Amino acid sequence: MSQARLKKVFHEALLVEMLTNVPTLDTIGLNVFINRFFSCFKSREYSNRMLPKPFAIILDPVRCGSVKDYLNPSNIIAFLSQLKSDSCNVLFIDFQGKRVKDAAYNDVVIDGDDVASGLSKADKLILFYINQLAIRAYVNGECVASTDNVHTLKRSGEIRNTDKPPSQYRDIINDHFKKDMLSGKRFGYWENKQNRILKQKPEHYFRDQLVYYFKNNLTVDGIVEKEAPVALTDDKIDIRITDTTNDSEYIFIEIKWMGKALSFKKDINKKGRDVKIRGQIEIGDESPNEGIHQLGIYLENETRAKCGSLVTYDARTMNNDINWNIDASEWHKKIDKPDLRLLIKSDSASIEAKKLAQKYKKKKQS
Repeated sequence: MSQARLKKVFHEALLVEMLTNVPTLDTIGLNVFINRFFSCFKSREYSNRMLPKPFAIILDPVRCGSVKDYLNPSNIIAFLSQLKSDSCNVLFIDFQGKRVKDAAYNDVVIDGDDVASGLSKADKLILFYINQLAIRAYVNGECVASTDNVHTLKRSGEIRNTDKPPSQYRDIINDHFKKDMLSGKRFGYWENKQNRILKQKPEHYFRDQLVYYFKNNLTVDGIVEKEAPVALTDDKIDIRITDTTNDSEYIFIEIKWMGKALSFKKDINKKGRDVKIRGQIEIGDESPNEGIHQLGIYLENETRAKCGSLVTYDARTMNNDINWNIDASEWHKKIDKPDLRLLIKSDSASIEAKKLAQKYKKKKQS
C-alpha cells in the first residue's frame, strides 16, 4: 500500500471512530496529526536508529499534554534510547504530539500485536504499535491500517546494504572525500577555485556535507548529529555519532580547515553607514593544533565518548605536513590516530590527469 493510500486509510478510520466518541474534534487537526506522524517515522533520523524493542504510541483525543512535543524524530529517538527490556514502552500523547502523563500506563509493556489489540479494545484506545517489521494502528481492538517499517525495507534490500557500522566511521569519512570531493563532483566550497580561496566559514560546508554522507552511508546502528552539546562545557562538537550497538557510546568528530577563505569585516563608510568590506583570511597550523586540544577536552569531559578524530580539510597551496605543538604520542588516549588530513584539489580529475601525463612526458624526454 502506498504511503498516500495508507495516510488516507488512517485518516478515514480514525476520523470515523473519533468523531463518534469526540464530537468536538476537528478534521483539520486530525489531518495535521496524521501528516506529522508519517513525517516522523519516515525521517532519516528515525530510519538510522535500530529499534531496541517494540513500542507503542497511545493517542488521547481529549486531554492536552503538558510535556514538550514528543512527536518528532529527536524525541522519539531519545525515548527509544531509554528503553530497557522490562521498562514501560508506551508514549501517551495528545493531538499536538505533547506527552500526557498517565499513571495508569506507567508500567505497561506492549510486546506483541495481541497485547496491543487487547489493550486498545479493553480501554477503547487509539493505539499505534511499532516494531522492527511494521507500524500498525489499532482502534478499539481492530487493526485499521498497517505498513512496513523502514527497518524492514533496509533488511529486504529496498534500501542499499553497503552501509557501514559506526566502528568504521573513518572509512566513511575517506569514502566521502574520495567519491564526492576528489572525484570533481562538487566544488561548492570554492569562492575562487583558480586562486584556491574557500567560501566564507568553509567548516560549515565541510561539516554539513559530511553529516549528509554519514546519514546516507551509516547503518541503522548509528545516529548522526551535528553541533551536539558536550558534557561539562558550553561547546559543541561538530559531529557526534551514537553507536547503539555499544551501550550508546559517542564518537566525536572535530572539523578544521587550512588555507585561505573569504571573509568580511565591518566598517563605516564616508556617509556613516555600516558596511562590510570583502577580504580574505588565512589559516595555518594553529587550526589543527586547536582542534586536537579541543577534542582532547571533549573526550575527557564526556564519559559516554569512546573515541574521536580530528578531520582537517587542507586547501593550502603547498602540501606541507602539519607542524604540531605536541607529539601525537601525547594526544588524549581516546583520539584515533593518525589524524585525517584531507588535501583539497582545485583541479578536476580530468585536468589532474592531463597534468600528470605532461609531467610523465617531460620526465621521459629528459
